[in-house]
Amino acid sequence: MVSDLPIFETKLVDACSKITSDVIPNRVLYYDESNQIEAADLLKDIDKGQLLFYKRNRYKDQREFRFVYKANVPKQRGLEPPLGDLSDCVMKIDLVHQPVTFSLA
Repeated sequence: MVSDLPIFETKLVDACSKITSDVIPNRVLYYDESNQIEAADLLKDIDKGQLLFYKRNRYKDQREFRFVYKANVPKQRGLEPPLGDLSDCVMKIDLVHQPVTFSLA
């Protein structure tokens, strides 16, 4: 389980940049679609490529992270970022011998 999201995200972005410059990793940002001004500003002021990282607020509980390829990538080629040691941002969970509770905090 990820225990420190900012550190994990930094490692993920850095690892992806070492593999290829053809992929853009980013956290999904959520906007209020009922706010006409906010929705219009997104379309007007943001680089069109960045729109791929926006979703409506009703999906906010998904807490998504996306990888967007700049060009066509062959299907047989996967993305295997070399993350290295994750002990500073990830915890192991023993689901067999220990009860685990989750929260959306």
